[in-house]
Amino acid sequence: MCISFGYLSISWFIIDADHLHTCQQHSGNWYAAHERLLTVVDEIVRAAGFSTKRRYVATSRGKRRGDLEIRDTNVADKAHLIIDVAMVHEFHGACDIGRHGALRHAQNPDRVLIDAAKRKVSNYRLDYLQDGKAFLPLIASTSGRLHGEFVRFLYFLAHKRAMDFFAAIGQAHPSHNELCQQRGAFFYQHRSRVGVACAQASALRIGAAAPPRRQALLQGANAHALQEDLDVNWGG
Repeated sequence: MCISFGYLSISWFIIDADHLHTCQQHSGNWYAAHERLLTVVDEIVRAAGFSTKRRYVATSRGKRRGDLEIRDTNVADKAHLIIDVAMVHEFHGACDIGRHGALRHAQNPDRVLIDAAKRKVSNYRLDYLQDGKAFLPLIASTSGRLHGEFVRFLYFLAHKRAMDFFAAIGQAHPSHNELCQQRGAFFYQHRSRVGVACAQASALRIGAAAPPRRQALLQGANAHALQEDLDVNWGG
C-alpha cells in the first residue's frame, strides 16, 4: 500500500514475523540474537559472584560444547555447571500450510519450551556428567516465556546474591522476611533483564533481512529451500 502527500510517499506492508522466526532463508541474525541473550545471562551469573568461561567452554565426551561454563556452583553434586542457551518460536511459520500463525501447542504453550529442553538434555547432560560437570539448558521463547529450569536458575542466583548482600553488611542470619524481600528484588531484577534481552533477541532474529509479505505463495524450488517449519535451537 502506498500513500502520497505531495512530494512524500509512504509505503508499507505487514511483516510476517512467524515466517521470519522459522525460515533460515529470510530470517535476521540468529547468532547475534543468541549472543545477546547469552551475554545477559553471563552478566547475571557474574553479578552473583561466580566466575564464568565463555570462550573456551569444555567439550563433552560427545564432542558437544555448551555456551557457558560456570565455576564452583556445586549443582547436582558437581563443582562446575555448563549451560546452553536456546530460543524457540511458539507459532507455525509459512512453511506449515494451513496452520501458519497458529500456536504449535495451543493446549500447552510451554510444550515447545519443554521439548527443546529435553533435546538439549538428551544431547548434552549424560556426556557432561561423565566428565564431572552438571548441565542445564536455558530455553526461552520469542515472546519472552522461560522454561522452568531457566526460572529456577534465576532464583538460585537471586538467593546467592541475597545471602552475599547480608554477609557484606555483617548480617549473617537475616530474618525470613528480610531474606524473602531481598531475594525477591534480585529475582525480579533477573527476570526483567532476561525479558528485555528476549525482546532484543527476538528483534534481531527478524531484522537485517528482506521481510516477506504475509501469506506469500511458496512455489517450486523456493518451497524446498525453506525446508521444514522448524523450532530453531542455537548452539546445536
